[in-house]
Amino acid sequence: MLIEAEQWDRAVVSLYDTILQPDTLPSELAKLNRMLDSDVCHLLGLAPDGEMVTNILTEASYADSVADYANFVDLDPRRNYFDTQPIGAANRCSKLFNERFASRSAFYQDYLRPHGLRYIVGSCLYRSAAQTVFVGFNHGRGRQAFSDAEEAMFGKVCRHLSTVVASQIHTQSLSQAIHSGEQALSSLQQGVMGVNGKGRICYLNRYAEQHVPKSELESGALAEGGALMALVRRVRGDGLPHSALLAPQPPLPKQHVTAFPARPAERALMLWERRAEVVLVFNAGDRRASARPSQLIAWFGLTPAESRLAHELGAGCTVDQYASKYAISVATARTQLRAVLKKTRAPRLQDLIRLLASLPV
Repeated sequence: MLIEAEQWDRAVVSLYDTILQPDTLPSELAKLNRMLDSDVCHLLGLAPDGEMVTNILTEASYADSVADYANFVDLDPRRNYFDTQPIGAANRCSKLFNERFASRSAFYQDYLRPHGLRYIVGSCLYRSAAQTVFVGFNHGRGRQAFSDAEEAMFGKVCRHLSTVVASQIHTQSLSQAIHSGEQALSSLQQGVMGVNGKGRICYLNRYAEQHVPKSELESGALAEGGALMALVRRVRGDGLPHSALLAPQPPLPKQHVTAFPARPAERALMLWERRAEVVLVFNAGDRRASARPSQLIAWFGLTPAESRLAHELGAGCTVDQYASKYAISVATARTQLRAVLKKTRAPRLQDLIRLLASLPV
């Protein structure tokens, strides 16, 4: 098996491309299978209860063997051995199980032989609580066992393939989490938009896309002179959250908008030019929200007592009611309120209530 360096490089690059295009993994595995002179490649993911959750077969003529494998999976000595080995380590069965073992094994005699399969180089590619993923490259009946050189080459493939499989699984999990989060925000009538320092839009969810007035947007960015761009400039100027009330023309409802500086960790994840530096959160104008005290501490630097007061005010409590509820004097409550107004930069109590109503819960 002689593979040119350029051919190998192209194959590896194409394999990694499947991380962002998971649907192309079967075709890339088929190319690898042919390049490595294997009869069939089978990539298999098993849940703890034995359910087959991932199944990629490069040759349709072996489909019956996959369907029948469910009846023999617990008897497969190769899979059991691969599961004890390091992730991505390739092993060939001829080195593990001799002819005498094969002649007495129900798995070899009742499963492999009837389906025309014999030798395999395989590996465990991924392990988690949800599934364990294996891959096997096979030589069918009449072919020789894999050689040391072939095992070494398959070992290189499996190391790359284990990285690709893990990345695909994690990417898909992240995609599902983002989709679920967007659905949750939309169901709560909350929109999210991320913009860079120049107001270019990096991302926005469907609610924001549908409810941000067109007058506030301009060619994929916030419009110069608009209320949203003014909010972004204020946030970038002092690094604090700021809010505003958008009152677009009907039928769009009023929207409370709060702009926050993006956390450094969020910016560090972005490798391309449009890095979100400011996050804008949109809430329906008639929505009353009460952000948690821990959120208020993080966003505005309030003390625990100040954040508790702000939380209660946002929930509709008056200063007098708050003082009575927590057994403090009204004078103490008003002192705390002045500190809250200063830290949130709200000129009056009414402005503070409006700000609190605009915050995401």
